[in-house]
Amino acid sequence: MTEPIRLLSEDVPYFRDVERTIARFTAETGIEVEVGFRFLTDLWTETERAYTEEPAPWDVVVTDEMILAIFVAQGRVRPLDDLVARDRYDASDYVAASLDLARFQGSLCGIPYANMCNVLGYRRDLLERFDIDVPSSMEELGDAAQTVQSRLRAAGDNGTYGFLSRGRAGHG
Repeated sequence: MTEPIRLLSEDVPYFRDVERTIARFTAETGIEVEVGFRFLTDLWTETERAYTEEPAPWDVVVTDEMILAIFVAQGRVRPLDDLVARDRYDASDYVAASLDLARFQGSLCGIPYANMCNVLGYRRDLLERFDIDVPSSMEELGDAAQTVQSRLRAAGDNGTYGFLSRGRAGHG
């Protein structure tokens, strides 16, 4: 009998969909998968344990490319190229850029589970108020954010910031 695969994933609704994928995987392979869902704060601790403890408490970790890169650099991630070749795994359904995010030093070290994108929203009223063009580069974004925030502070507004990323602490 094959040992079950132990999978660690963030406990958010869009990752809960993995349960349907697992059911199909088990039906096709006969391999059971045990999933551990963790909220973000506990996920970081468990992810670190997965990559540093021996024996590892998790076999597969749903993580982002930035965390993956850290542990690839530490030699804690097994490249997947030989397994992909051995099993003739068809990765043609993936967006090439998503696969590239999981490549390090020419080796595939992860398989995308979801394609996500970030968007930049801006307050048109503040840009118009301070006669600032919509930023079109990171440098322009930084300059616009600093200008808006310094002018707001000068006007007595200490509660509005020139730039905010991701919002509430612990939420992505």
